[in-house]
Amino acid sequence: MTAMNPFASIPSPSDGITWADNNGALLILQPTAIETGIQTSYGSADAVRANVWVLDGPNAGEVHDDTLVFPKLLQSQLKSRINQVVLGRLGQGVGKPGQSAPWMLNEPTQQDVQTGMQAWERIQSGTTPAQPAQQQQAPAQQAPAATTLQPQAQAQAQPAWGQQAQQAPVQSQYNDAPPF
Repeated sequence: MTAMNPFASIPSPSDGITWADNNGALLILQPTAIETGIQTSYGSADAVRANVWVLDGPNAGEVHDDTLVFPKLLQSQLKSRINQVVLGRLGQGVGKPGQSAPWMLNEPTQQDVQTGMQAWERIQSGTTPAQPAQQQQAPAQQAPAATTLQPQAQAQAQPAWGQQAQQAPVQSQYNDAPPF
C-alpha cells in the first residue's frame, strides 16, 4: 500500500494578477493582510495581500495565491474584509481627467452569488468542477460594492445547491481541470 503524499506541490512564481485581462470577470477574493511600504519601480506603495480565484471570462480557472492588490479603489474595498471571502465582478469606475479609470468590484448579481457559492464550496473541498462556470457579463455598475460570503450564509444556502445541481459529465474529461 502506497502512502498518500501529504505535501503540497511547489507553486510557480507569480507575476501577480493583470486586472485588465480579467475586466468583467467574476472573482472570489480572500484578503489576508495589509502590506505597507512595498518598494516598487514607482516608489513605495501599499497593497492588500489576497488569494484570487477567477470564476468566469477568458481566464476562468486561474488562481492567484498570495498576490498583491495595488489598485487603490480595490484596496479600499478589501481592507475591511481581511480574512473574509469577497465575491464581486471586476470592473472600472470613471477616471478623473488625465487619469486611468480605477479598478473596482461591482455588486454581484443573484446568479453570480449562486455561482460564487458553488465555486467556493468546491474550492474548500478541493474537488474538481462538473463543468467550468459559464462566462457571464453583468451590466456595468457605478457603485463600488462587494458581497462577503460568510460561513453562516453558506451553511444556510447549502440545501438549495443540491436542488439545482446539474448532471455532471464524465469525470475523465476533467483530469487536468483547475480545482474549481
